[in-house]
Amino acid sequence: MKNVVTFIAIFLALGAATGSKPADVPAVAETKGPQFTVPAGLKTGDLVFRKGKGLISTMFGMTSAAPEQFSHVGMVAVEKEGTFVYHMIGNTVPAKGGCKRESLESFCNPNQNSRISFYRLTILEKCQHSIKEQLQAVYASGIQFDEKFELSDRGPLYCSELIYNLVKKSSHIALPLSYHRHAPYVSLDNLYNNSFAIKLTDINYSKTK
Repeated sequence: MKNVVTFIAIFLALGAATGSKPADVPAVAETKGPQFTVPAGLKTGDLVFRKGKGLISTMFGMTSAAPEQFSHVGMVAVEKEGTFVYHMIGNTVPAKGGCKRESLESFCNPNQNSRISFYRLTILEKCQHSIKEQLQAVYASGIQFDEKFELSDRGPLYCSELIYNLVKKSSHIALPLSYHRHAPYVSLDNLYNNSFAIKLTDINYSKTK
């Protein structure tokens, strides 16, 4: 988004990629340190937030007005092959950005993240089938990451914008927005700091070492 400060744009683009691997890259087994266990009862449409390790994620988290200071978000989809996270990431060398379908275990890798939180939006309780179809359609479309951060119903998307648009289309309810110089954008805070969001569980890897 041209009207959003460069600081936010840079760290949204880079921070979105921090702590993840493309879905087609097998994760290396790690046995040391904290381990991730898939929470029971997850449903399609649940939101998973993470706080990546490293300078970029830390600085991006500082743009948050809430104490959680997450650096990225994705949406859960429970499929026949397992539980996956669909999310938008920016272009990094050599990886290409766009919508990624990544296993939940890889997305929540404790070696790359310091904290994971799951939320459920009550307005999506009856929209699971629609949400899953939309996620799969976005993934198949090859849509690109929105490096201009322009809030729109069409075209490239950034990570929180993907969630915002899916929620709006499925529930016909628009979540709150943030503004910079009168220009709207979707912050990570907007997705969980609202009357529809219920926290399911919180995993703080830094406390499980």
